[in-house]
Amino acid sequence: MKTCLASIFVLFLLPESAIAGPDETTQHLMNDTASMLDFGLLRLNLKLEADNLGTASYNWEENRIQISLFSLEKGTVESAEIDCANWIDAVRVKAGIDLDAGQSKTGSSSFANLFTHYGFERRSVMEGLQGKIDKIITLGCYQWGTKKPVTIKAPLLGKGYSLQK
Repeated sequence: MKTCLASIFVLFLLPESAIAGPDETTQHLMNDTASMLDFGLLRLNLKLEADNLGTASYNWEENRIQISLFSLEKGTVESAEIDCANWIDAVRVKAGIDLDAGQSKTGSSSFANLFTHYGFERRSVMEGLQGKIDKIITLGCYQWGTKKPVTIKAPLLGKGYSLQK
């Protein structure tokens, strides 16, 4: 019993650094808050990846939420353009965009809704936030399996796209 008590007493005398815990990096991550941009990108990526529609990221310099698809599939420039155009249509449909009108059927895309709070409304919400989010979402399809790389870009809202060969 005396040795047990002595052992416990010695443990209390050990320096605090001997006890494990979060290091400086982990402490920083624990204290840093996630933003609605962080949550929105996570939600958007989960939604896109569920249907193999690419990935989403934020481009700081261009102030754009970019949805991208990268492919090394072999083919011609023409087949790459068709594949990318079909992908753009699929992403727009997933977002709830009417392909004939080039606009959302409900006023804002389902993608923009991913960047907002669920289940409650805040008093300090920016007016027209979801519509503004829709305007900064862009789509980019990059095909490197052709003789020359093919890049097709389009806004989420709208009907067309631009081709760069």
